[in-house]
Formats: sequence, C-alpha cells, structure tokens
Amino acid sequence: MNVTHQILMCLLSGEVQRGLQLYEALTAPSPTDRRWGGYALFSEGRLLEAKDLLLIAQGQGCLEANIELATVLRHLGQVESAHQRLDLLDGRTLLPFDQTLWLRERGALLQGEGRLDAAAEVLEQAWTSACSSEACGPLRFQTAQILGYVYGQLGLDVQARHYLTHALQLAAPIRRVQPLASQGLTLTYLGEYEAAEASYQEALTLAPEGHGFRPTVLYGWSTLQRARGLWRDALESYGSVIDLARTQADTGTEFFALLGAAAIETALHRFEQANHWLQRASRLATTPRRALFLTWRRGTLDVQHQQESGIALLLQARDGFLTLGLHREAGWTELHLAEAGLHFQQEDLVQQALQGVVSRSHQLGGASGLLIELRGLPLVQARFQEADLPAVQQQLLRDWKTLGYRVPLRVEILTLGQAGVRVDGEALHLPLRRALEVLTFLLAQPGSSRNQLLTALWPDDSPTRSVSYFHQVRHELEKAIPGLALLHDRQTRTYSVRAEGIVLDWDVASLQRDLKERSPQSLNRALDRYRGPFLPQAESEWARMERDTLEWSVISCGLNLMEAWSREREWKKCLDLAQRLLTIDPVNVALAEYLMQATLELEGLVASRQVLGQLADRFEHELGTVPPTLKAWQNRLTFPN
Repeated sequence: MNVTHQILMCLLSGEVQRGLQLYEALTAPSPTDRRWGGYALFSEGRLLEAKDLLLIAQGQGCLEANIELATVLRHLGQVESAHQRLDLLDGRTLLPFDQTLWLRERGALLQGEGRLDAAAEVLEQAWTSACSSEACGPLRFQTAQILGYVYGQLGLDVQARHYLTHALQLAAPIRRVQPLASQGLTLTYLGEYEAAEASYQEALTLAPEGHGFRPTVLYGWSTLQRARGLWRDALESYGSVIDLARTQADTGTEFFALLGAAAIETALHRFEQANHWLQRASRLATTPRRALFLTWRRGTLDVQHQQESGIALLLQARDGFLTLGLHREAGWTELHLAEAGLHFQQEDLVQQALQGVVSRSHQLGGASGLLIELRGLPLVQARFQEADLPAVQQQLLRDWKTLGYRVPLRVEILTLGQAGVRVDGEALHLPLRRALEVLTFLLAQPGSSRNQLLTALWPDDSPTRSVSYFHQVRHELEKAIPGLALLHDRQTRTYSVRAEGIVLDWDVASLQRDLKERSPQSLNRALDRYRGPFLPQAESEWARMERDTLEWSVISCGLNLMEAWSREREWKKCLDLAQRLLTIDPVNVALAEYLMQATLELEGLVASRQVLGQLADRFEHELGTVPPTLKAWQNRLTFPN
C-alpha cells in the first residue's frame, strides 16, 4: 500500500492525526498527496492552511482537489466560491470514488442553503454512486450519514432512520457519535422513546466532556425529555447545552437549545423567562432559517400571552416553513395556529389550521413527528377529544396513544356532580376512595402542611392511620398518572401538586375562572361546567364547605347580573337565568323573586300566579314554610291594584 493510499484510508477511518502525520513525513508530496493532506488539515479544523494546500494541489494538476476545496470554502462561508469549484468538474466523467465525493459535496451545499428537497435528490445520487462500486465502500458511511440528516430535517423520519442505520452499521467507533445523535432525534419524532434514549446514552459515552459533538447530543437528549413531558429535566438539560455550546462557539446548537427552553417556559406560562430565552436567541438568528424558527416561537409566546398579534407571526412562519419544504415544522406551527384560533374564537382559522395538520401528517407519512407540540396546547387537545370531530383529526389523538412511554397529554379532574379522572380522554380507576379528595384539596389549597390536610379530611381518625392513608394516596396518584406528583417542600414542610408536561384541567378551577370574568358569556360557560355539587359523595367538613362556597359563587354571580338586567328591564334574560339557577338552588328566595318579577313583566298576571303556586309548594315541601317574600307576592298578585 503506497503512502497516498495510507493517508486516504486514515482519513476515511477517522484517524485524522495519523493521516496528517503520514503526509507531513513526505519529502516530495505529489498533487494527490497534497489533496489528502489538505483534507486532513480541514478535518483538524485548520481551514485556511487546508485551503492553501488544496489550491496548490489543483494548480499542480489534481483537479479533483476542487471537491475538497469546495468543502473548505463552504465551512469558511464562501458558498458561491464553493459552487464554482464544483462546476470546474464534470461529475459524469469522474471515477466512481470522486463522483460520489462530488455529488455528496453538492448535496451538502444545497443543504446548507436550506434547499433540502434538492439536497436529498443529489445525495440519493451520491448514495447510488457509493453503492455502485466496491472502491466507494469507504464513502458509504459519510454519504448515508448526511442523507439521513437531511431526511431528518425534512421531517421524513422513516427515511432518515433507514440511512442512519446504514451509517451506524458502517461507522468505526470513533465516528458513531454524530449519526447516533441524529438517530436519537429521529427516533424521538417517531415516538420510539426507549430506542432514542439508548442512542443518546451510547453517544454520551462516546462523547465525553470537551467532545465537539457533546452539545449536539445533549440537545437531542433534552428534546427527548421534552417530548416525554419531563419538562423539569428538559429545562435543566437545555441550560447545560446553552452554556456548553456557547463555550464551544456552536451557535446553531445554542440557538435551538434556547428555543427549546423558551417553548417549555411558554407552555408553563412563565412568559418573562420565555421572552428572556428568545431575546438571547435573537442574537444568534443569523440565517433566514434560524430567523424563521425565532418568528415561530415568538408567535407561540404571543398567543399564549393572549396577544392576537401572534397569529400574524405564526402565519408568516408557517408559510416560510412550507417554502423551505419543512412540513413537520409547518405542522407544528399549524397546531399553534389552531390553539390561537380557539383562544380568540376564530373558527375559520381553527378549521384551516387543523386541516393543515392533517395534510402535513400525510406528507410526512404519519403524525408522530407533529405530536411533540401538542403539550401545552389545552384547547387543541380538548378539540381532538370531541366526539363529532372529523375522523382524520381524531386519528391524530389515536396516533399519540400508540407512542411509547410518555407522560399523558391531558388529565381532567371531574368533581362537579361527579367524581372521576380522565387521562387523554379515558376514565382512570383510582382504587383508594378518597384519592380524588386529597388531590383536589391540594389543588385548592397548595402549600398546605400535612397536619392541615389531615385535620381537614380526617379530623376524627388516628394520626397514624390517616398519615398512612395519605402516603398511599400519594403513591397511587403518582403511579397512575406519570408526570403528576404531590411534592413535599422540606423547608416549609408543605405539599403542593405538580403536573409536569401535562395540561391539568380541573373543572372547579375552570368554573372559578369563568365566574371571575362576571360576564353573561362566562356565566353561561360556568353553568355548563356546573353539573352538580362538588364531590357529591365526600363527607368531610372541608368538602361540604367547598360545595357550599362553589354553589353560592355561581348563584351570586347570577344575582349580580340579574340586578343589572332588571334596572335595564332586560326581563327575558332575567327569566332564563333565574330558571336555570333555581335548578342549582331550588329554594333561593332572591332567585324566586327575580323569576316572579320577570314572569309578571313578560307573561302577565295569570302566568305569575301559576309560577307563584309552584314556588310556594316547593318551599313548603323543602323548608316546611313559605318565606315572607313570597307571601308578599301572594298579596300583590291577589290584590294587583
């Protein structure tokens, strides 16, 4: 084996330093020697020296050195010059080995410019060329690796997995880190979380502290944790990536890690921190593609922050992603557009966006890559669970349920007129009878001590027995609902509920938000939610007090509205609302008065007497007496003048 071939074999196997040593030991290197010596310098990060040596090689007649020169120029940011160097060669006349290299570099240039569809087409030709000749065998690893990476960027994860599997089968141990990182991200988007974790674990072993690809591996690991709903772990990991990537001047990885952290903070409604991450990312948005991703995340933040201007940013990002052929990212954006449409009551936007999501899932060959963005979108999740949703949209939620281990998307706590838990739309059985009461106590009163909880729920039980039961409840809830925890703060000795990566929808909390608005529309929503007393079977004094408080909150809100309507003589509104509220509290005197007055104003004396008789019978049956207010109405209707 001659020295030139030895240098090349070292480079292809990843033994770059050995190849460079062989080159530097030559006393009279040939133009071809200089070609591979230049590539060795490039692989060592010595780009300017590599450029000079490759210019000499091609000037001495090794025209094929223009391929490696194009690679160096691409990394120096001289993209047009890189294209010109490749154009000096006719790829059709090159030997298979050089033809493969020429096509691969052409594809890499297109990928760097964001022309991913064109890059994939050229790289497929490179793969065909690499497989057509045994001499090209050593080139198959790098060709498969970049082809898998490009398909991953296109969101075509099945194709990406195919080529990355080839790359890993061909890779020497020293070169496995990069394809492992790409494979981990692809498997994450395919929903194969355990396999993705295995890829990252191996990559982290092969990329210790200081390794150039460690930030990339840690970024993928963070994204896996975010997909699983382990937001606390993901945030901590993204923070490590940001610091490490900045130290290594890896601006691309730092940028996307900042966006990942901002996405979690936005979903948690920690808007100030989310904006902080986006401000830092804006300094790194130095390419059109990065600027597009930043626009998307700014739009999601604005929408969650109840700023309707976010819709325009999301539409801009969606259109930009489609122009670049990024159908997965376009689908992510359309999920957020659907959330925006639901939030701002723009049903046309909702329908358009959800149809777009379905179209993207068809283009990508499945919905698994889109569903990572469902976390933190409670309105879209609720829409997907509606019974009359079109079948193609219901399929998205079914696709979610087929994924591997994951924290659920949505947990509904049902306590008004019933007692139950639904996880991603399916009823969950809790063996311990009072588990739901414990959970709702801590939802209503976060930061309670154990003694406060036990006194409220088990005032007459022995402390030993009630403590044991409470800890059984903690274990049962955390086991039954991954991502849900009853956390104990050791400093304050208090307990609170943490729902990590979950949209936790408690009907009482939603009812209270509606009542706080004090509008007719919000009261109607509250009445729709109020399906009966709070935890009707619960017997604790706390539950009874909560039951009475919630009932009075609904009635009080209604009375305030009817007082305003009566001044404006809006008697039809008073009549309808009084009838509805009396189904909640049938013997409320104030409601009875509004019903009487509205009936008299709208339907006259005869109808009023009939309603009064029904009310009097009800009060007599329930309370054993007719209140003075209704007796006054009897006199008024008997002697109207």
